Amino acid sequence: MSTLSGEQAEVATAVHAGIVLAVKRVCGSHVMSTLSGEQAEVATAVHAGMVLAVKRVCGSHVFANDVWLNYTHAHAPLEWGQERITLDPQKYSAGFLGDFLQYVAGRSQDATCIDAFLQRPVAKVPRIAKSAMTQVPTIDFVWIVVGDEVLQPPAWLQFQRVALSSSYVHHSGVAVGMLLNCVYNGILERTLGVKLSQRVKYGCVHCEGKFAEFPKQQFQSAHLSRIDNVNSCFRAWGVDARATSIAMQQAVRSNLHPDLEHFLAVGVNRHGSTPCFHIEPEGFLQSLMIQKKKVLHDGLLVEQLFWAQRGYDNGISTWYHAGLSSALLETLKFYGADKPRTLVLVLSPEGVPLKNDTAHLRLQPDDIWVQQ
Repeated sequence: MSTLSGEQAEVATAVHAGIVLAVKRVCGSHVMSTLSGEQAEVATAVHAGMVLAVKRVCGSHVFANDVWLNYTHAHAPLEWGQERITLDPQKYSAGFLGDFLQYVAGRSQDATCIDAFLQRPVAKVPRIAKSAMTQVPTIDFVWIVVGDEVLQPPAWLQFQRVALSSSYVHHSGVAVGMLLNCVYNGILERTLGVKLSQRVKYGCVHCEGKFAEFPKQQFQSAHLSRIDNVNSCFRAWGVDARATSIAMQQAVRSNLHPDLEHFLAVGVNRHGSTPCFHIEPEGFLQSLMIQKKKVLHDGLLVEQLFWAQRGYDNGISTWYHAGLSSALLETLKFYGADKPRTLVLVLSPEGVPLKNDTAHLRLQPDDIWVQQ
């Protein structure tokens, strides 16, 4: 941090005085109570204090007001139906406002930032008007494709290649788990400039280059045709039903991610056609309950594929794709990947890197707005 001098010190002093008054405002907003019936009252009072605190800081110096404008435009998403980023602190949550106060405090001690502000051009293009030019699309369904980097997307497919932050190329199951972590942390939304809806659903496609035919025996090795690789990707969507139900305080279906609607495997054409199969989670889990089988081990998937090929209704559909068209594209289209507000993500080392570059971004982007 550079030493402040002259006009820079005046800016820092003014912002510091505003923060001191802001903290006093927040501390005087409510005497914290331990009674559960007063929790809503406490939250409302503290939020009101935080709103006044931000207004107080922004009013302390034009530098702080400029930081607030930049901060909201950088970190508050533009909602559908919203024409521009709002500068009204009342619209933001206490957590977001608290992050801003911490951020502006740091900026007010940075000589480089203050100097850049003091030397800015007097006439500036209004940034609020610029933000109205683009809106963040909302995604209702996300497809994750693993193992096919040569996919050439047609016009009907909303498609994006993405790369994990690791320099290693991980196995499919690990890669899917790492990508889901990027989804939960908001990294995917910030990197691609999209917003996932509260009820987003998922589909997953594993393209296995060794999967040339379905199991010919009920108990054959899962290594043949690399069914074990496919199952590793499938198990990346596994959850501990009992522990998850306790954590979420609501019942969830056993074994698989509650929001997974489709799991597909696409093989390779070595005998004139491409083997493919689809797992419908609800039907698959119900079938396993009837069979009194719960553990999703490799041998179980081999066994279930063997019987599905012979007409047994266990939630798995199998078929061979013949013809010159892409088995992957035809399968995606059949299961609805061409619908509006659907995003197809292809994991590839050449994709857009999914990195959380800014340390002060909120870990919970949905916590930006005040819950009405």
